[in-house]
Amino acid sequence: MLGLGNSITGGTALADPVIGEIDPTRLKIWLKRGTGQTISGGKLTNWADSSGNSNFFSQSQDANRPLISGDEVTFDGTINSFLFLSASFGTQISFSAFTFMFVLNPNESATLDDEFIFGVTGRDGVVIYKDRDISRVSINKNDSQTVIDGSIDFPTGDNDFLLTVTRAGNGDIAIRINGSGSGTGTSNISNQFDLTNIGMPIGGSDTGFNGQINEIVVYDTDLTGSDLTNAENDVMNRSNIS
Repeated sequence: MLGLGNSITGGTALADPVIGEIDPTRLKIWLKRGTGQTISGGKLTNWADSSGNSNFFSQSQDANRPLISGDEVTFDGTINSFLFLSASFGTQISFSAFTFMFVLNPNESATLDDEFIFGVTGRDGVVIYKDRDISRVSINKNDSQTVIDGSIDFPTGDNDFLLTVTRAGNGDIAIRINGSGSGTGTSNISNQFDLTNIGMPIGGSDTGFNGQINEIVVYDTDLTGSDLTNAENDVMNRSNIS
């Protein structure tokens, strides 16, 4: 795949590195679009981890499985639509610094209100919502909340967009929409972010995600510079996000 900003050496175009090549030892979860997805009756039963770490997500109960059509995974915003890490209740991965990337397409017929993307509960979760027409992202870490008002609205229409959330070693948090900076915040780095499930929190006041989550990439470091932009370009290219 040829990314943006390719260089030419000896007449040969060198492709920018892509997910899996960028800092591979820090890549912890990669639920790649249209890859490693096990389907039964139009529902997603298992999403394999393309990072090589076997951090797959699955759902053993048919009634609680998200729908899948082609490479689009749809959560219905209720307690009946979610995936668990490694199909094991109680298993979790914890992060201090991180880079999270989500390819999202919220259901615009529903109100965008405290929609939980992933985490554990209201204590640990990435949540998106609209408040007074402001696009906001809430990052909760062990009951410590960072709310960031985005300068870029969540894109509308039946189109995917890329939400990137990074957290540096000093606790600084940034959000990006389709590769462009949208807002910043701060946090105490000692409050780790825990992850067990996608689409619905276990308890808490947040609602489940209503719409599509079509790819997730997780690093246990904050990607910066060309590493970050190359990773975002690779994810956006796969989902035809411009």
